[in-house]
Amino acid sequence: MTVPESIRKALVGYTARVRGYPWNRDAWVKGFQGVPVLEAAIAAVPEADVERGATSRAVHERLAADDVVGAFVWMMAWGQGNAGFGPWRSRRILCATDWDRVDESVVDRLRAAVGPLVGASPAADPVQAATAAYLQLNNASVGGAPGCRIPNFGPAFFTKWIHFASARGERNPAGAAPVLDAILLRAVNETLPADETLSRGSTKDYERYFRLLQGWGAESGAGLTASQAEEAIFLDRTAPRQPRA
Repeated sequence: MTVPESIRKALVGYTARVRGYPWNRDAWVKGFQGVPVLEAAIAAVPEADVERGATSRAVHERLAADDVVGAFVWMMAWGQGNAGFGPWRSRRILCATDWDRVDESVVDRLRAAVGPLVGASPAADPVQAATAAYLQLNNASVGGAPGCRIPNFGPAFFTKWIHFASARGERNPAGAAPVLDAILLRAVNETLPADETLSRGSTKDYERYFRLLQGWGAESGAGLTASQAEEAIFLDRTAPRQPRA
């Protein structure tokens, strides 16, 4: 597999950013007022900057304890950082039908979509397992059965949910699914022929993206996992301004 030069440069120069990024605790606390489960969830996130490895451990611990809301809130705090609309976006997703109450059907869908990724043992085929979770979160129905699609929870964020569920408490391990947001989509598409570019919201293209990063990480000489390759590309494209860990 030929690794595009711009990608190779990012991968070879990769150094994991283990220092967290700032987040506005006061804004989150204020944004979650009136919903006790959200207030408890955000209170459990430390005041220190949020970092990818710590977020992975926190999400894993909470999913293992079936604290889906706690896992989701920590993931969103990492993903949004100082963005002022982070608490509002998170509450809009979780409190889909009543601003003052978490919608249990949303919690059920979050749990169901990544359930196979947080089982007793890692998936035999991590790409297939992550793609199956993507398919569920991307569709209201799958094969005639209800899917796990959640309003206002698009691929840029539900791939973060898939990432942390599949990371199983570690920082970018081999089986972890990569995040695919607008920055990464643009970076990868710039290296592909026009008729092979990835489409936002395509389950098939997410699978192809995962396999591309696996190949690039291995063939670049850097020996990176797919999610390490994702982080490397993201950091390269956003330097010196890097909004997430």
